[in-house]
This record gives sequence, C-alpha cells and structure tokens, in this order.
Amino acid sequence: FMSCWGVLHFKAALRILRYLYATRDRVIHIKPDRDDLCLSAYSDANWCDPRESGDVIDDRYKPQYGFVVFVSGVPVAWTSRRMQSRARSSMESEYYAADEACKEVMFWLALLDELGHTQTEATHLYEDNKACISFSKNNTCHARTKHIDNRAYILRDHVRDGVIELLHVDTNDQLADMMTKAQLKHTFIEHTDRIFNGACTPRESTKGGAHVGVCHCLSCFVGGAVCEKSVWFD
Repeated sequence: FMSCWGVLHFKAALRILRYLYATRDRVIHIKPDRDDLCLSAYSDANWCDPRESGDVIDDRYKPQYGFVVFVSGVPVAWTSRRMQSRARSSMESEYYAADEACKEVMFWLALLDELGHTQTEATHLYEDNKACISFSKNNTCHARTKHIDNRAYILRDHVRDGVIELLHVDTNDQLADMMTKAQLKHTFIEHTDRIFNGACTPRESTKGGAHVGVCHCLSCFVGGAVCEKSVWFD
C-alpha cells in the first residue's frame, strides 16, 4: 500500500507510530551478574479463533498460538502465528503450541551446549492447560487423541527423557497469552512489564492468601490503571 494508500492505512500508520513513541523507553533488562544460563518458556493457544488472517478466509477458526522463551530471565525468542491445520479440541491446540515451543527450546539447548553452558536440569515449559500436560505424560492412545500428528509426539519423548518439564501455570500468569488474542489493557501492561523485567517464572501461588481482583470496568479497560474496585481480598 506504499504507492496506493488510503485513509485507513494512514490511520493505521499513525497508530503504529503513536505506539512506538509511547513505548520508546521500554527496554529488555539484561542482568550481567548471572553465572548460570537457565532456560524457561511459556506457550499458549487460542482454540477456534474467529479472526481471519488478512484476505485468507480459510484461516478462520484455525488456532492462534504463541510462545516466549527466556534465557536467565531475558526473552530471547517469541512468536505469534496461525497453525496450519485446525484442532478438534482446546487440548490439541495447546499441545501443538507446546510442541512448537519445544522445538525452539531444543534449538536454544543446542546453542547453549555449543557455547559451553550445557543444561543439566529439565527446561520448564509453562502451560495453562492441565489436559495438555497430562497428555504429554501419558503413553496411551485413545479415540480422542489418535488423530494427532505423529510429529507432535516428539514433545512426549522429550518429557519422558527429562529434557522438557511441562508445568501448570494460571491463566492470569500466562505470559504467552498476549500472543494469541487481545487482552485487557492493564493485563497487557502487567504481562509486558514482567517480560521486560525478566520474570521468567510464575508468581507464587496466592492460594490461602490475598490476591488482586480483576476489574472489567470501562475506566480500567481504557486507562490501563487498576481502579478502587480491584482491591486486595482473601
């Protein structure tokens, strides 16, 4: 559209420039005092996404997936894209997303090994779908999973060999959620702050203690600030 643009393209360009200007001070914090280079990752998927990819109507309802990979708290790889095929369940879409994240993790494991920083412990891959985690540890095949592509079972092999460890994370702490769909503004700001500041592990569970409530009022959605309705409670 560079040679034939319209009002919509001009407004979109202004939105992009306004976002870049407002976030020009956002930087990734790299901590030089870290001796160990440990890997961790988040993966997520949005099953039956109703959005279309541009003019490709055939992409409607194909899952959107994404992942973020950290090395010692520094985000080094991330992606957000459509899957090539549709999924029959949310578990299947989450499993395919975890498989894509696993491929990226294996690349970084090989790279760190070449640099002399061999990982001795399993890489933590945080996933918010418990069925996906259970399926990665279950070697049985039944009617609801027998159609899953064989290439995805590589993830199961890595879990069995102790290279990858899938851990459950609450949806509110799923940093890869922004790669799959639009979020409330204050949720997006909170997650990006955690990514930029190197929060490569989930927050400690608040079960039995206080946690912050989520408000869906218009002021929070537009302004991004948590209002007095989002108070701490037991």
